[in-house]
Amino acid sequence: MKRRDRENDSGEQRQKLMGLGNRSMGKSYYPELQRRLHELESFRDLLNRINDTIFIVDAHNGLILDMAGAAELMTGCPSHQLMGQAFSEILPHHVRKHVTNLLSSERATLTMETEFNCPMCEGRVPTPVEITIQFPEGDEGDRAVVVARDISERKQAEEEIKRYSEELEIRVKQRTRELDQANEAKSEFMSFISHELRTPMTSVLGFIRIMRKKLVKSIYPSVQTDSPKVRRNMDQVLQNVDVIIAEGDRLLQLVNDLLDLAKHEASKMEYHMRISDLNRMLDRAMAAAAGFFDDSEADFVQEIPPGLPPVTADDDRLIQVILNLLSNAEKFCKEGTITLRASVEGAYAVICVEDTGIGIPPALHKAVFDKFTQVGENHQKIKQGTGLGLPICQHIVAAHGGKIWVESTPGAGSKFFFTLPILGGRTEI
Repeated sequence: MKRRDRENDSGEQRQKLMGLGNRSMGKSYYPELQRRLHELESFRDLLNRINDTIFIVDAHNGLILDMAGAAELMTGCPSHQLMGQAFSEILPHHVRKHVTNLLSSERATLTMETEFNCPMCEGRVPTPVEITIQFPEGDEGDRAVVVARDISERKQAEEEIKRYSEELEIRVKQRTRELDQANEAKSEFMSFISHELRTPMTSVLGFIRIMRKKLVKSIYPSVQTDSPKVRRNMDQVLQNVDVIIAEGDRLLQLVNDLLDLAKHEASKMEYHMRISDLNRMLDRAMAAAAGFFDDSEADFVQEIPPGLPPVTADDDRLIQVILNLLSNAEKFCKEGTITLRASVEGAYAVICVEDTGIGIPPALHKAVFDKFTQVGENHQKIKQGTGLGLPICQHIVAAHGGKIWVESTPGAGSKFFFTLPILGGRTEI
């Protein structure tokens, strides 16, 4: 008895020496432990309020050890029923093996989209989720942390976007077909009307020219009158006839341009391609353009080097392009200089018509190639064309494998370029 008392006394003395009196363990550590437990409970309560779900999974057998968050909402199962269940059981069949292998062998972080479902429920719509699987450092691979996020709204939005995109694509295709049909009908109508107009217009112009010739050579010389009024009327009639001829020529040119454009747009324009001597073709174009400059004060300059390489072309169509560019230059450059140039750049011959006229604003550089477009300052005072010449040029150049464009600054003139592929590729001159 005395020995036991001595041992008790000895234990109390050791506690005193360690700074622990009677019941000092409870007095010193219980409040701290209680505070820590309260913090843990508060933290878990906070985790349970988030929209995501955190699973702690045994990496060896794949069983769910713990969880927090919105597990019940995502899976449709009460949390207590999921505890101890295999994590793979809430995944689709085609995903289970992959996740099981990852848990048992790999240690890489994985993020993937999948679905959650309750293994004990039937007929429930799965919840689309994005899961991230990680292995905490220092855990020796015993546990895996799986963070899951509900992506139902995102998936729904993606489905809506996909549905709208498919509907829009269908509408665009339908609208494109309608526009193609309308364009084809328009081209056919233009072609029909142009054919129907060209024959009578040719007859009208032929007869009005004959009438003018007879007026000038036969009728007017035989009129014997000193009346100023009669003479004025005779002069007025002759002026009106000249206006009819000029406007008739313009209308006939419009009809011909409409026919050409309709053929180009319907891919029915015939081209007679052959190996062409570019220098000879340019000489023909300059000879044909001589009439443009007979009554013009503009100077015409040629910068055509000899020995240009051959091209595969329909000469008549390309001469049509050059004449159109020269004609346009003459309209907008009455007293300046018009230059026709040719050069070789790489595998292309480059033809340029430059003028020192009024120029074109940069915003309208593309618009000049639109149908029925007239650009230029004060162009009410300028001789009007059909507005179809440049679109036709664009079609002709494209049919030859080249491209056409304009470089211009208002007040500093314009440069119209078009290219033609050189026969046999790159050539040096």
